[in-house]
Amino acid sequence: MDADKELHGLYHNDFRILNGKLLEHYSFRDELRKTLYYIQQSVIYKRLSPKMLRNSFLMYWEIWSAKGKL
Repeated sequence: MDADKELHGLYHNDFRILNGKLLEHYSFRDELRKTLYYIQQSVIYKRLSPKMLRNSFLMYWEIWSAKGKL
């Protein structure tokens, strides 16, 4: 990858595509979209600090992963 910079971009693009396919496969795409929308609205209306935002996302992630979807 050091020799060919284009290869580096293609490599990361493949992982972006894979991540999207995994979200769809495990039926998490819509749930993630709703969560990100909620976080966005929280930031806009409640003016959450970055630390509060991070903690909210981590808490949601722990709940989701405890459901056995990971």
